[in-house]
Amino acid sequence: MTCPPYMPLYIADYLADTRRLTTIQHGAYLLLIMDYWRNGKLPTDDKSLAQIAGMGMKEWLRHREKLIVFFSPGWTHKRIDAELQNSLRKHSLRVLAGTHGGHAKSLKTKKAEPSNAIVLPEQNPSNALASSSLSESEELANANSKRAKRATPREILRAGGLSEETASGVLAHRQALRAPLMPLGAMRLVKAFNATGDPEAAALMMIDRAWKGFKPEWYENEKDKFNGSGRPRSVQEAARNLQAQVRNLFDEERPKPVLVVDRSG
Repeated sequence: MTCPPYMPLYIADYLADTRRLTTIQHGAYLLLIMDYWRNGKLPTDDKSLAQIAGMGMKEWLRHREKLIVFFSPGWTHKRIDAELQNSLRKHSLRVLAGTHGGHAKSLKTKKAEPSNAIVLPEQNPSNALASSSLSESEELANANSKRAKRATPREILRAGGLSEETASGVLAHRQALRAPLMPLGAMRLVKAFNATGDPEAAALMMIDRAWKGFKPEWYENEKDKFNGSGRPRSVQEAARNLQAQVRNLFDEERPKPVLVVDRSG
């Protein structure tokens, strides 16, 4: 996940939440959240966390309990996750605004192109057995990787449970963001979509929110609002929502006209 080079820091909120930290703990906490912003997550082992915080192990263990309270289990940070989503969404909207033809037109005129990829092979006795030196998970990963190279992104999305309309919408959405979906990327998206339990809703949310990628936890954070009246009923409606978001973003950033009153008369 590519993050913006700058991280928003709301001074009043930060100071209100960290009043009990020492100067050393402030420094460690800022280093941790900056690393989180750059990489999208933190490691969970103390050795790596101590290195990020610029501390030796003894010093880290002494301050660890004061710092961990600002994070959720697994050293995740909901506020930073939300800010990352918002920044990535705005970036995507700007890219979409610069795409010729508009996102909705792209989705409307997208035609299913004939595939020249090799169709996924049916399992047969000759390829069903794998080397005994590989673990089951390694065999599965290798098999999935080989299948992905032989299947088109559309086939992978459809096999992952998306309707033809939604699969086309996801492909057009990524094309509009100037990040065409590749087979392995399609496999990662399918895995993330299905982890939510509702792959169709997850894919629609990705389009509606102008996300280039997708994480199941993003869906969890947004699903209550999304599954209410705000959920688009189709890919076309999600595209229209995006157009409205692009217009609103431009309206917010467009300089306001200055009214000059001529008092000479």
